[in-house]
Amino acid sequence: EVAETLGFDPFPHSPLTFYLARHLSLLYGFVGVALWLVVLDLPRYRPLVLPIAVGTILFGLLQGMVNWQAGLPLWWTIGESLWVFSGGLILMALERVTRD
Repeated sequence: EVAETLGFDPFPHSPLTFYLARHLSLLYGFVGVALWLVVLDLPRYRPLVLPIAVGTILFGLLQGMVNWQAGLPLWWTIGESLWVFSGGLILMALERVTRD
């Protein structure tokens, strides 16, 4: 199992864990599609880019806190939250350099 390969306890088999894992995956997919739609018509949605960047930065910070509280390994906590946080910073920088 993937969880055990990564050094975690086996993923519990219960309706709640199945529900939470699948809903999180759906949410990530939904956000990805929404961001793609913003990119496809950037002139129209430009006012949303900065709030999305700030939200992504905050999400990365909060994600790190949740991962730490959950007792996830440090490599996982830093890797995941730093990746998201950095993506928000990059998005913010790109928004600034591409302003008309």
